[in-house]
Amino acid sequence: MLTRFWTLGSDVETLSTEDLGVYILCGGASSRMGQCKTTVEVGGQMMLSRILETVSTLPSPIFLVGKSKQQATLSQYNMPWISDQTTTFHPLNGVVSALKHAKPLFKNALFLPCDTPFISVDSIHKLLKHAPSVAVDPAGRMHPLLVHIPVYWLDRANRYLENECSMKAFAEPSELVELSHHCLRNLNNPSDLPSPIR
Repeated sequence: MLTRFWTLGSDVETLSTEDLGVYILCGGASSRMGQCKTTVEVGGQMMLSRILETVSTLPSPIFLVGKSKQQATLSQYNMPWISDQTTTFHPLNGVVSALKHAKPLFKNALFLPCDTPFISVDSIHKLLKHAPSVAVDPAGRMHPLLVHIPVYWLDRANRYLENECSMKAFAEPSELVELSHHCLRNLNNPSDLPSPIR
């Protein structure tokens, strides 16, 4: 297991020789949720905490990717931070920022959105069997923010972002990996949150 010793206060550099970097995308607008999704509680635990607990079992360094204004909110995690300096909220902004960081360090990058807190270790291992790979649910619906890609896709990400293409179009050539509806449950609105157990 890689020992983590970075602080959140600035963009990070690492000398890791791991083949994989894990990047959690936290930079969405959260307009439908009404607050930063990472701080929303699910079952008494913040969404981001749940994901970090899951990915901490991987022998790979983990990074948070988001807008600079989010750093103070997420400083409690003391995790390495990658700043997306753009002002728009296209998810490829975060992917490009992460891949720029990953290019000299890793062979592949695993991306997970911060609002999919039920992702499991087994599901992540399924994604990691192939690169590129992307998650789909049992109905065949793609979840393009759950993607495992080679870092040389940076040029592709830049092209798709410049042409304002969707994240789905970017991920389409990938191996489709079927995961359960539960693992892929995306929490966008307060109404999406599970009801408290009584």
